[in-house]
Amino acid sequence: NQTINAASLSASVKHLKDGVTIFFKPSTVVLNEKTWTIENNGELTISRSIVDASEIRISNGEQQIRISSIPSELGNSHDIIATLHRVNLGDIIPFIFTNPRIQGITSGEVTVEDPLGKIKVYVNAQTEQTRFEEDSIGITSLNGYWDNARKRANFNLSSDNKDYLFDINGSVNLEDSANQIIDATADLRDTRVSLVKTYLRSVFSNMDGKAKGKLRIVGKVDEPDLVGDIKLTEAGVNVDYTGVYYKLEDPTISFKP
Repeated sequence: NQTINAASLSASVKHLKDGVTIFFKPSTVVLNEKTWTIENNGELTISRSIVDASEIRISNGEQQIRISSIPSELGNSHDIIATLHRVNLGDIIPFIFTNPRIQGITSGEVTVEDPLGKIKVYVNAQTEQTRFEEDSIGITSLNGYWDNARKRANFNLSSDNKDYLFDINGSVNLEDSANQIIDATADLRDTRVSLVKTYLRSVFSNMDGKAKGKLRIVGKVDEPDLVGDIKLTEAGVNVDYTGVYYKLEDPTISFKP
């Protein structure tokens, strides 16, 4: 239910032989009841041979997105760089996906290489106040890479917060829309087990405690298998079948496909 509520756009357009250059004037876009301002003097050129951006600034309070370009190492084109400053993920991510629910305040860079050809996207960002579903994690760092031609992504997500010490490395293959695959390994060093409760809801609910170990998440994106051994401490679960809550004596749980 993410919507653009209103827009007041002002710009002048210069027609080129094979494209246009847009010169932005002060404008506004209302996105989910929040007004974003497009500042004066930003330029965007779109043609058959090049995409070029200069000093395009979009802001909402302390949230800022600056879009520019640099000459590409691949040829005569340009790479696009979006610099994010304290952007609220809760305003952006729901346009891409709604499940799982991810929130936080992000700063970093997104680089789009060869935007008119074999697009590759690189992400280097840090997020404060990260929330994953109901878990408040803290500061997380993300490095990611998307190859649009192959429809594949690689990523590393790390957290060094109390109760949430983990690194997740993995890849996603979306080439086959009917068989989208994830293969990721989560290295849990001292992490609340509630972080993975989404994948166990059919068996357990009201999970608590902490987990250590390596857990592989592999298979179809919407129904992955969990593989690995996890040592639990201070743990307890509610078994849905019996409706009874059990305290666990620091067990090791083995996940198998």
